[in-house]
Amino acid sequence: MAIHVEHVGVLERAREVSRLEDIITEDNEDIEAEMPKNGG
Repeated sequence: MAIHVEHVGVLERAREVSRLEDIITEDNEDIEAEMPKNGG
C-alpha cells in the first residue's frame, strides 16, 4: 500500500509540475512577443 500512496503522490507532483510548465511557457511566449518592441 505504501508504494501505491507514493505513486499517487508522484502523479500529483507531476501534475503540479506540468501546470507550472504551462504557466512558464505562457510567460515565455509573452516575453518573446514583447522582445521585438524592447529590442527596437
